[in-house]
Parts: sequence; C-alpha cells; structure tokens
Amino acid sequence: MRSHPKGVSTDVSNPTQVKTAAWPLAWRSLFRFVFCYVALFAVYPVDGIVNMLCHDAGIGSGVAALPESILHALIPWIGANVLHLGNPITVFTNGSGDTTFDWVLVATNLAIAAVAAIAWSVLDRRRLEYERLWAWLQYGARILLAAELLSYGLDKVMPLQF
Repeated sequence: MRSHPKGVSTDVSNPTQVKTAAWPLAWRSLFRFVFCYVALFAVYPVDGIVNMLCHDAGIGSGVAALPESILHALIPWIGANVLHLGNPITVFTNGSGDTTFDWVLVATNLAIAAVAAIAWSVLDRRRLEYERLWAWLQYGARILLAAELLSYGLDKVMPLQF
C-alpha cells in the first residue's frame, strides 16, 4: 500500500482515482528542501558511475575527474573563507565519511538545498501538492539506499576491509 503525505485523500467510490488535497505550506516547503537535498546526495553515486563508464569506454580520466576536481577546490575554499576553519582541509574523501572535507560537504549540500528550496518555493508558489514527485522521491530514495547497502555489504564480503 502506498503511503501519502498528510492532506491526501482517496475517493472510495472510485478507487482508481486519487484526489489530492492541497498540502499545507510547511509540508510543501519541507518536501522541496528534502527533494533538493536527496537530489544533491544522488549526484555522488552518479559521479562514480560516470567514472566507471569513462574508464571502460577508454575516455580520458580528465572528463570523469572534473566533478571531483571542482569539489576538491570548492570545499577547502568554503572551509577557509566561509566557515573560517583554523586548519586547511588537506584530507579529501577517503571512504570513511568522517573527514573535515566530508562534514563541510554535508554543510554545503544543506545550504545549497535550502537556497534551492527557497528559490523553488518562490518560483512555484501556486502549486498546492507534489503527489507525483513525492512518488518519484520515494522510488529514488529506495534505489539510493539499496545501492549504498549493497556497496557497503560487498565491501565487507570482499577482502577490501579485512
């Protein structure tokens, strides 16, 4: 059974048709923020897939490494100039997820998602619900979670971490 956010009701006289009520402003705003954050989080597995495909196709590593090189320049700059960290970020993502680089990346993604959600809210203020996008968000989040769990599990099975 599919779950619906608050404010969504179904017509029992015609079970094939779903009527959606207007979502409260707080729900719409929260949905926009979460959607933007999950979309930003989803970029990183795609980056890994692009790297793999470029390597398999014989395309130079410069094309595949472009997003990573941008982050390796941007995140230390944000740490030094925006967050005013005492020490420069010298260790980049190394698989642990517990480096200063990773924490600044999370903070940056939260800030970008907030700005994107505010812009989205201003530009799309007349829309009262996001039923179809809600379903796609659930689907995408499930795929991302499955990919992360499989990756983590395979790292444990393969002699990579033992």
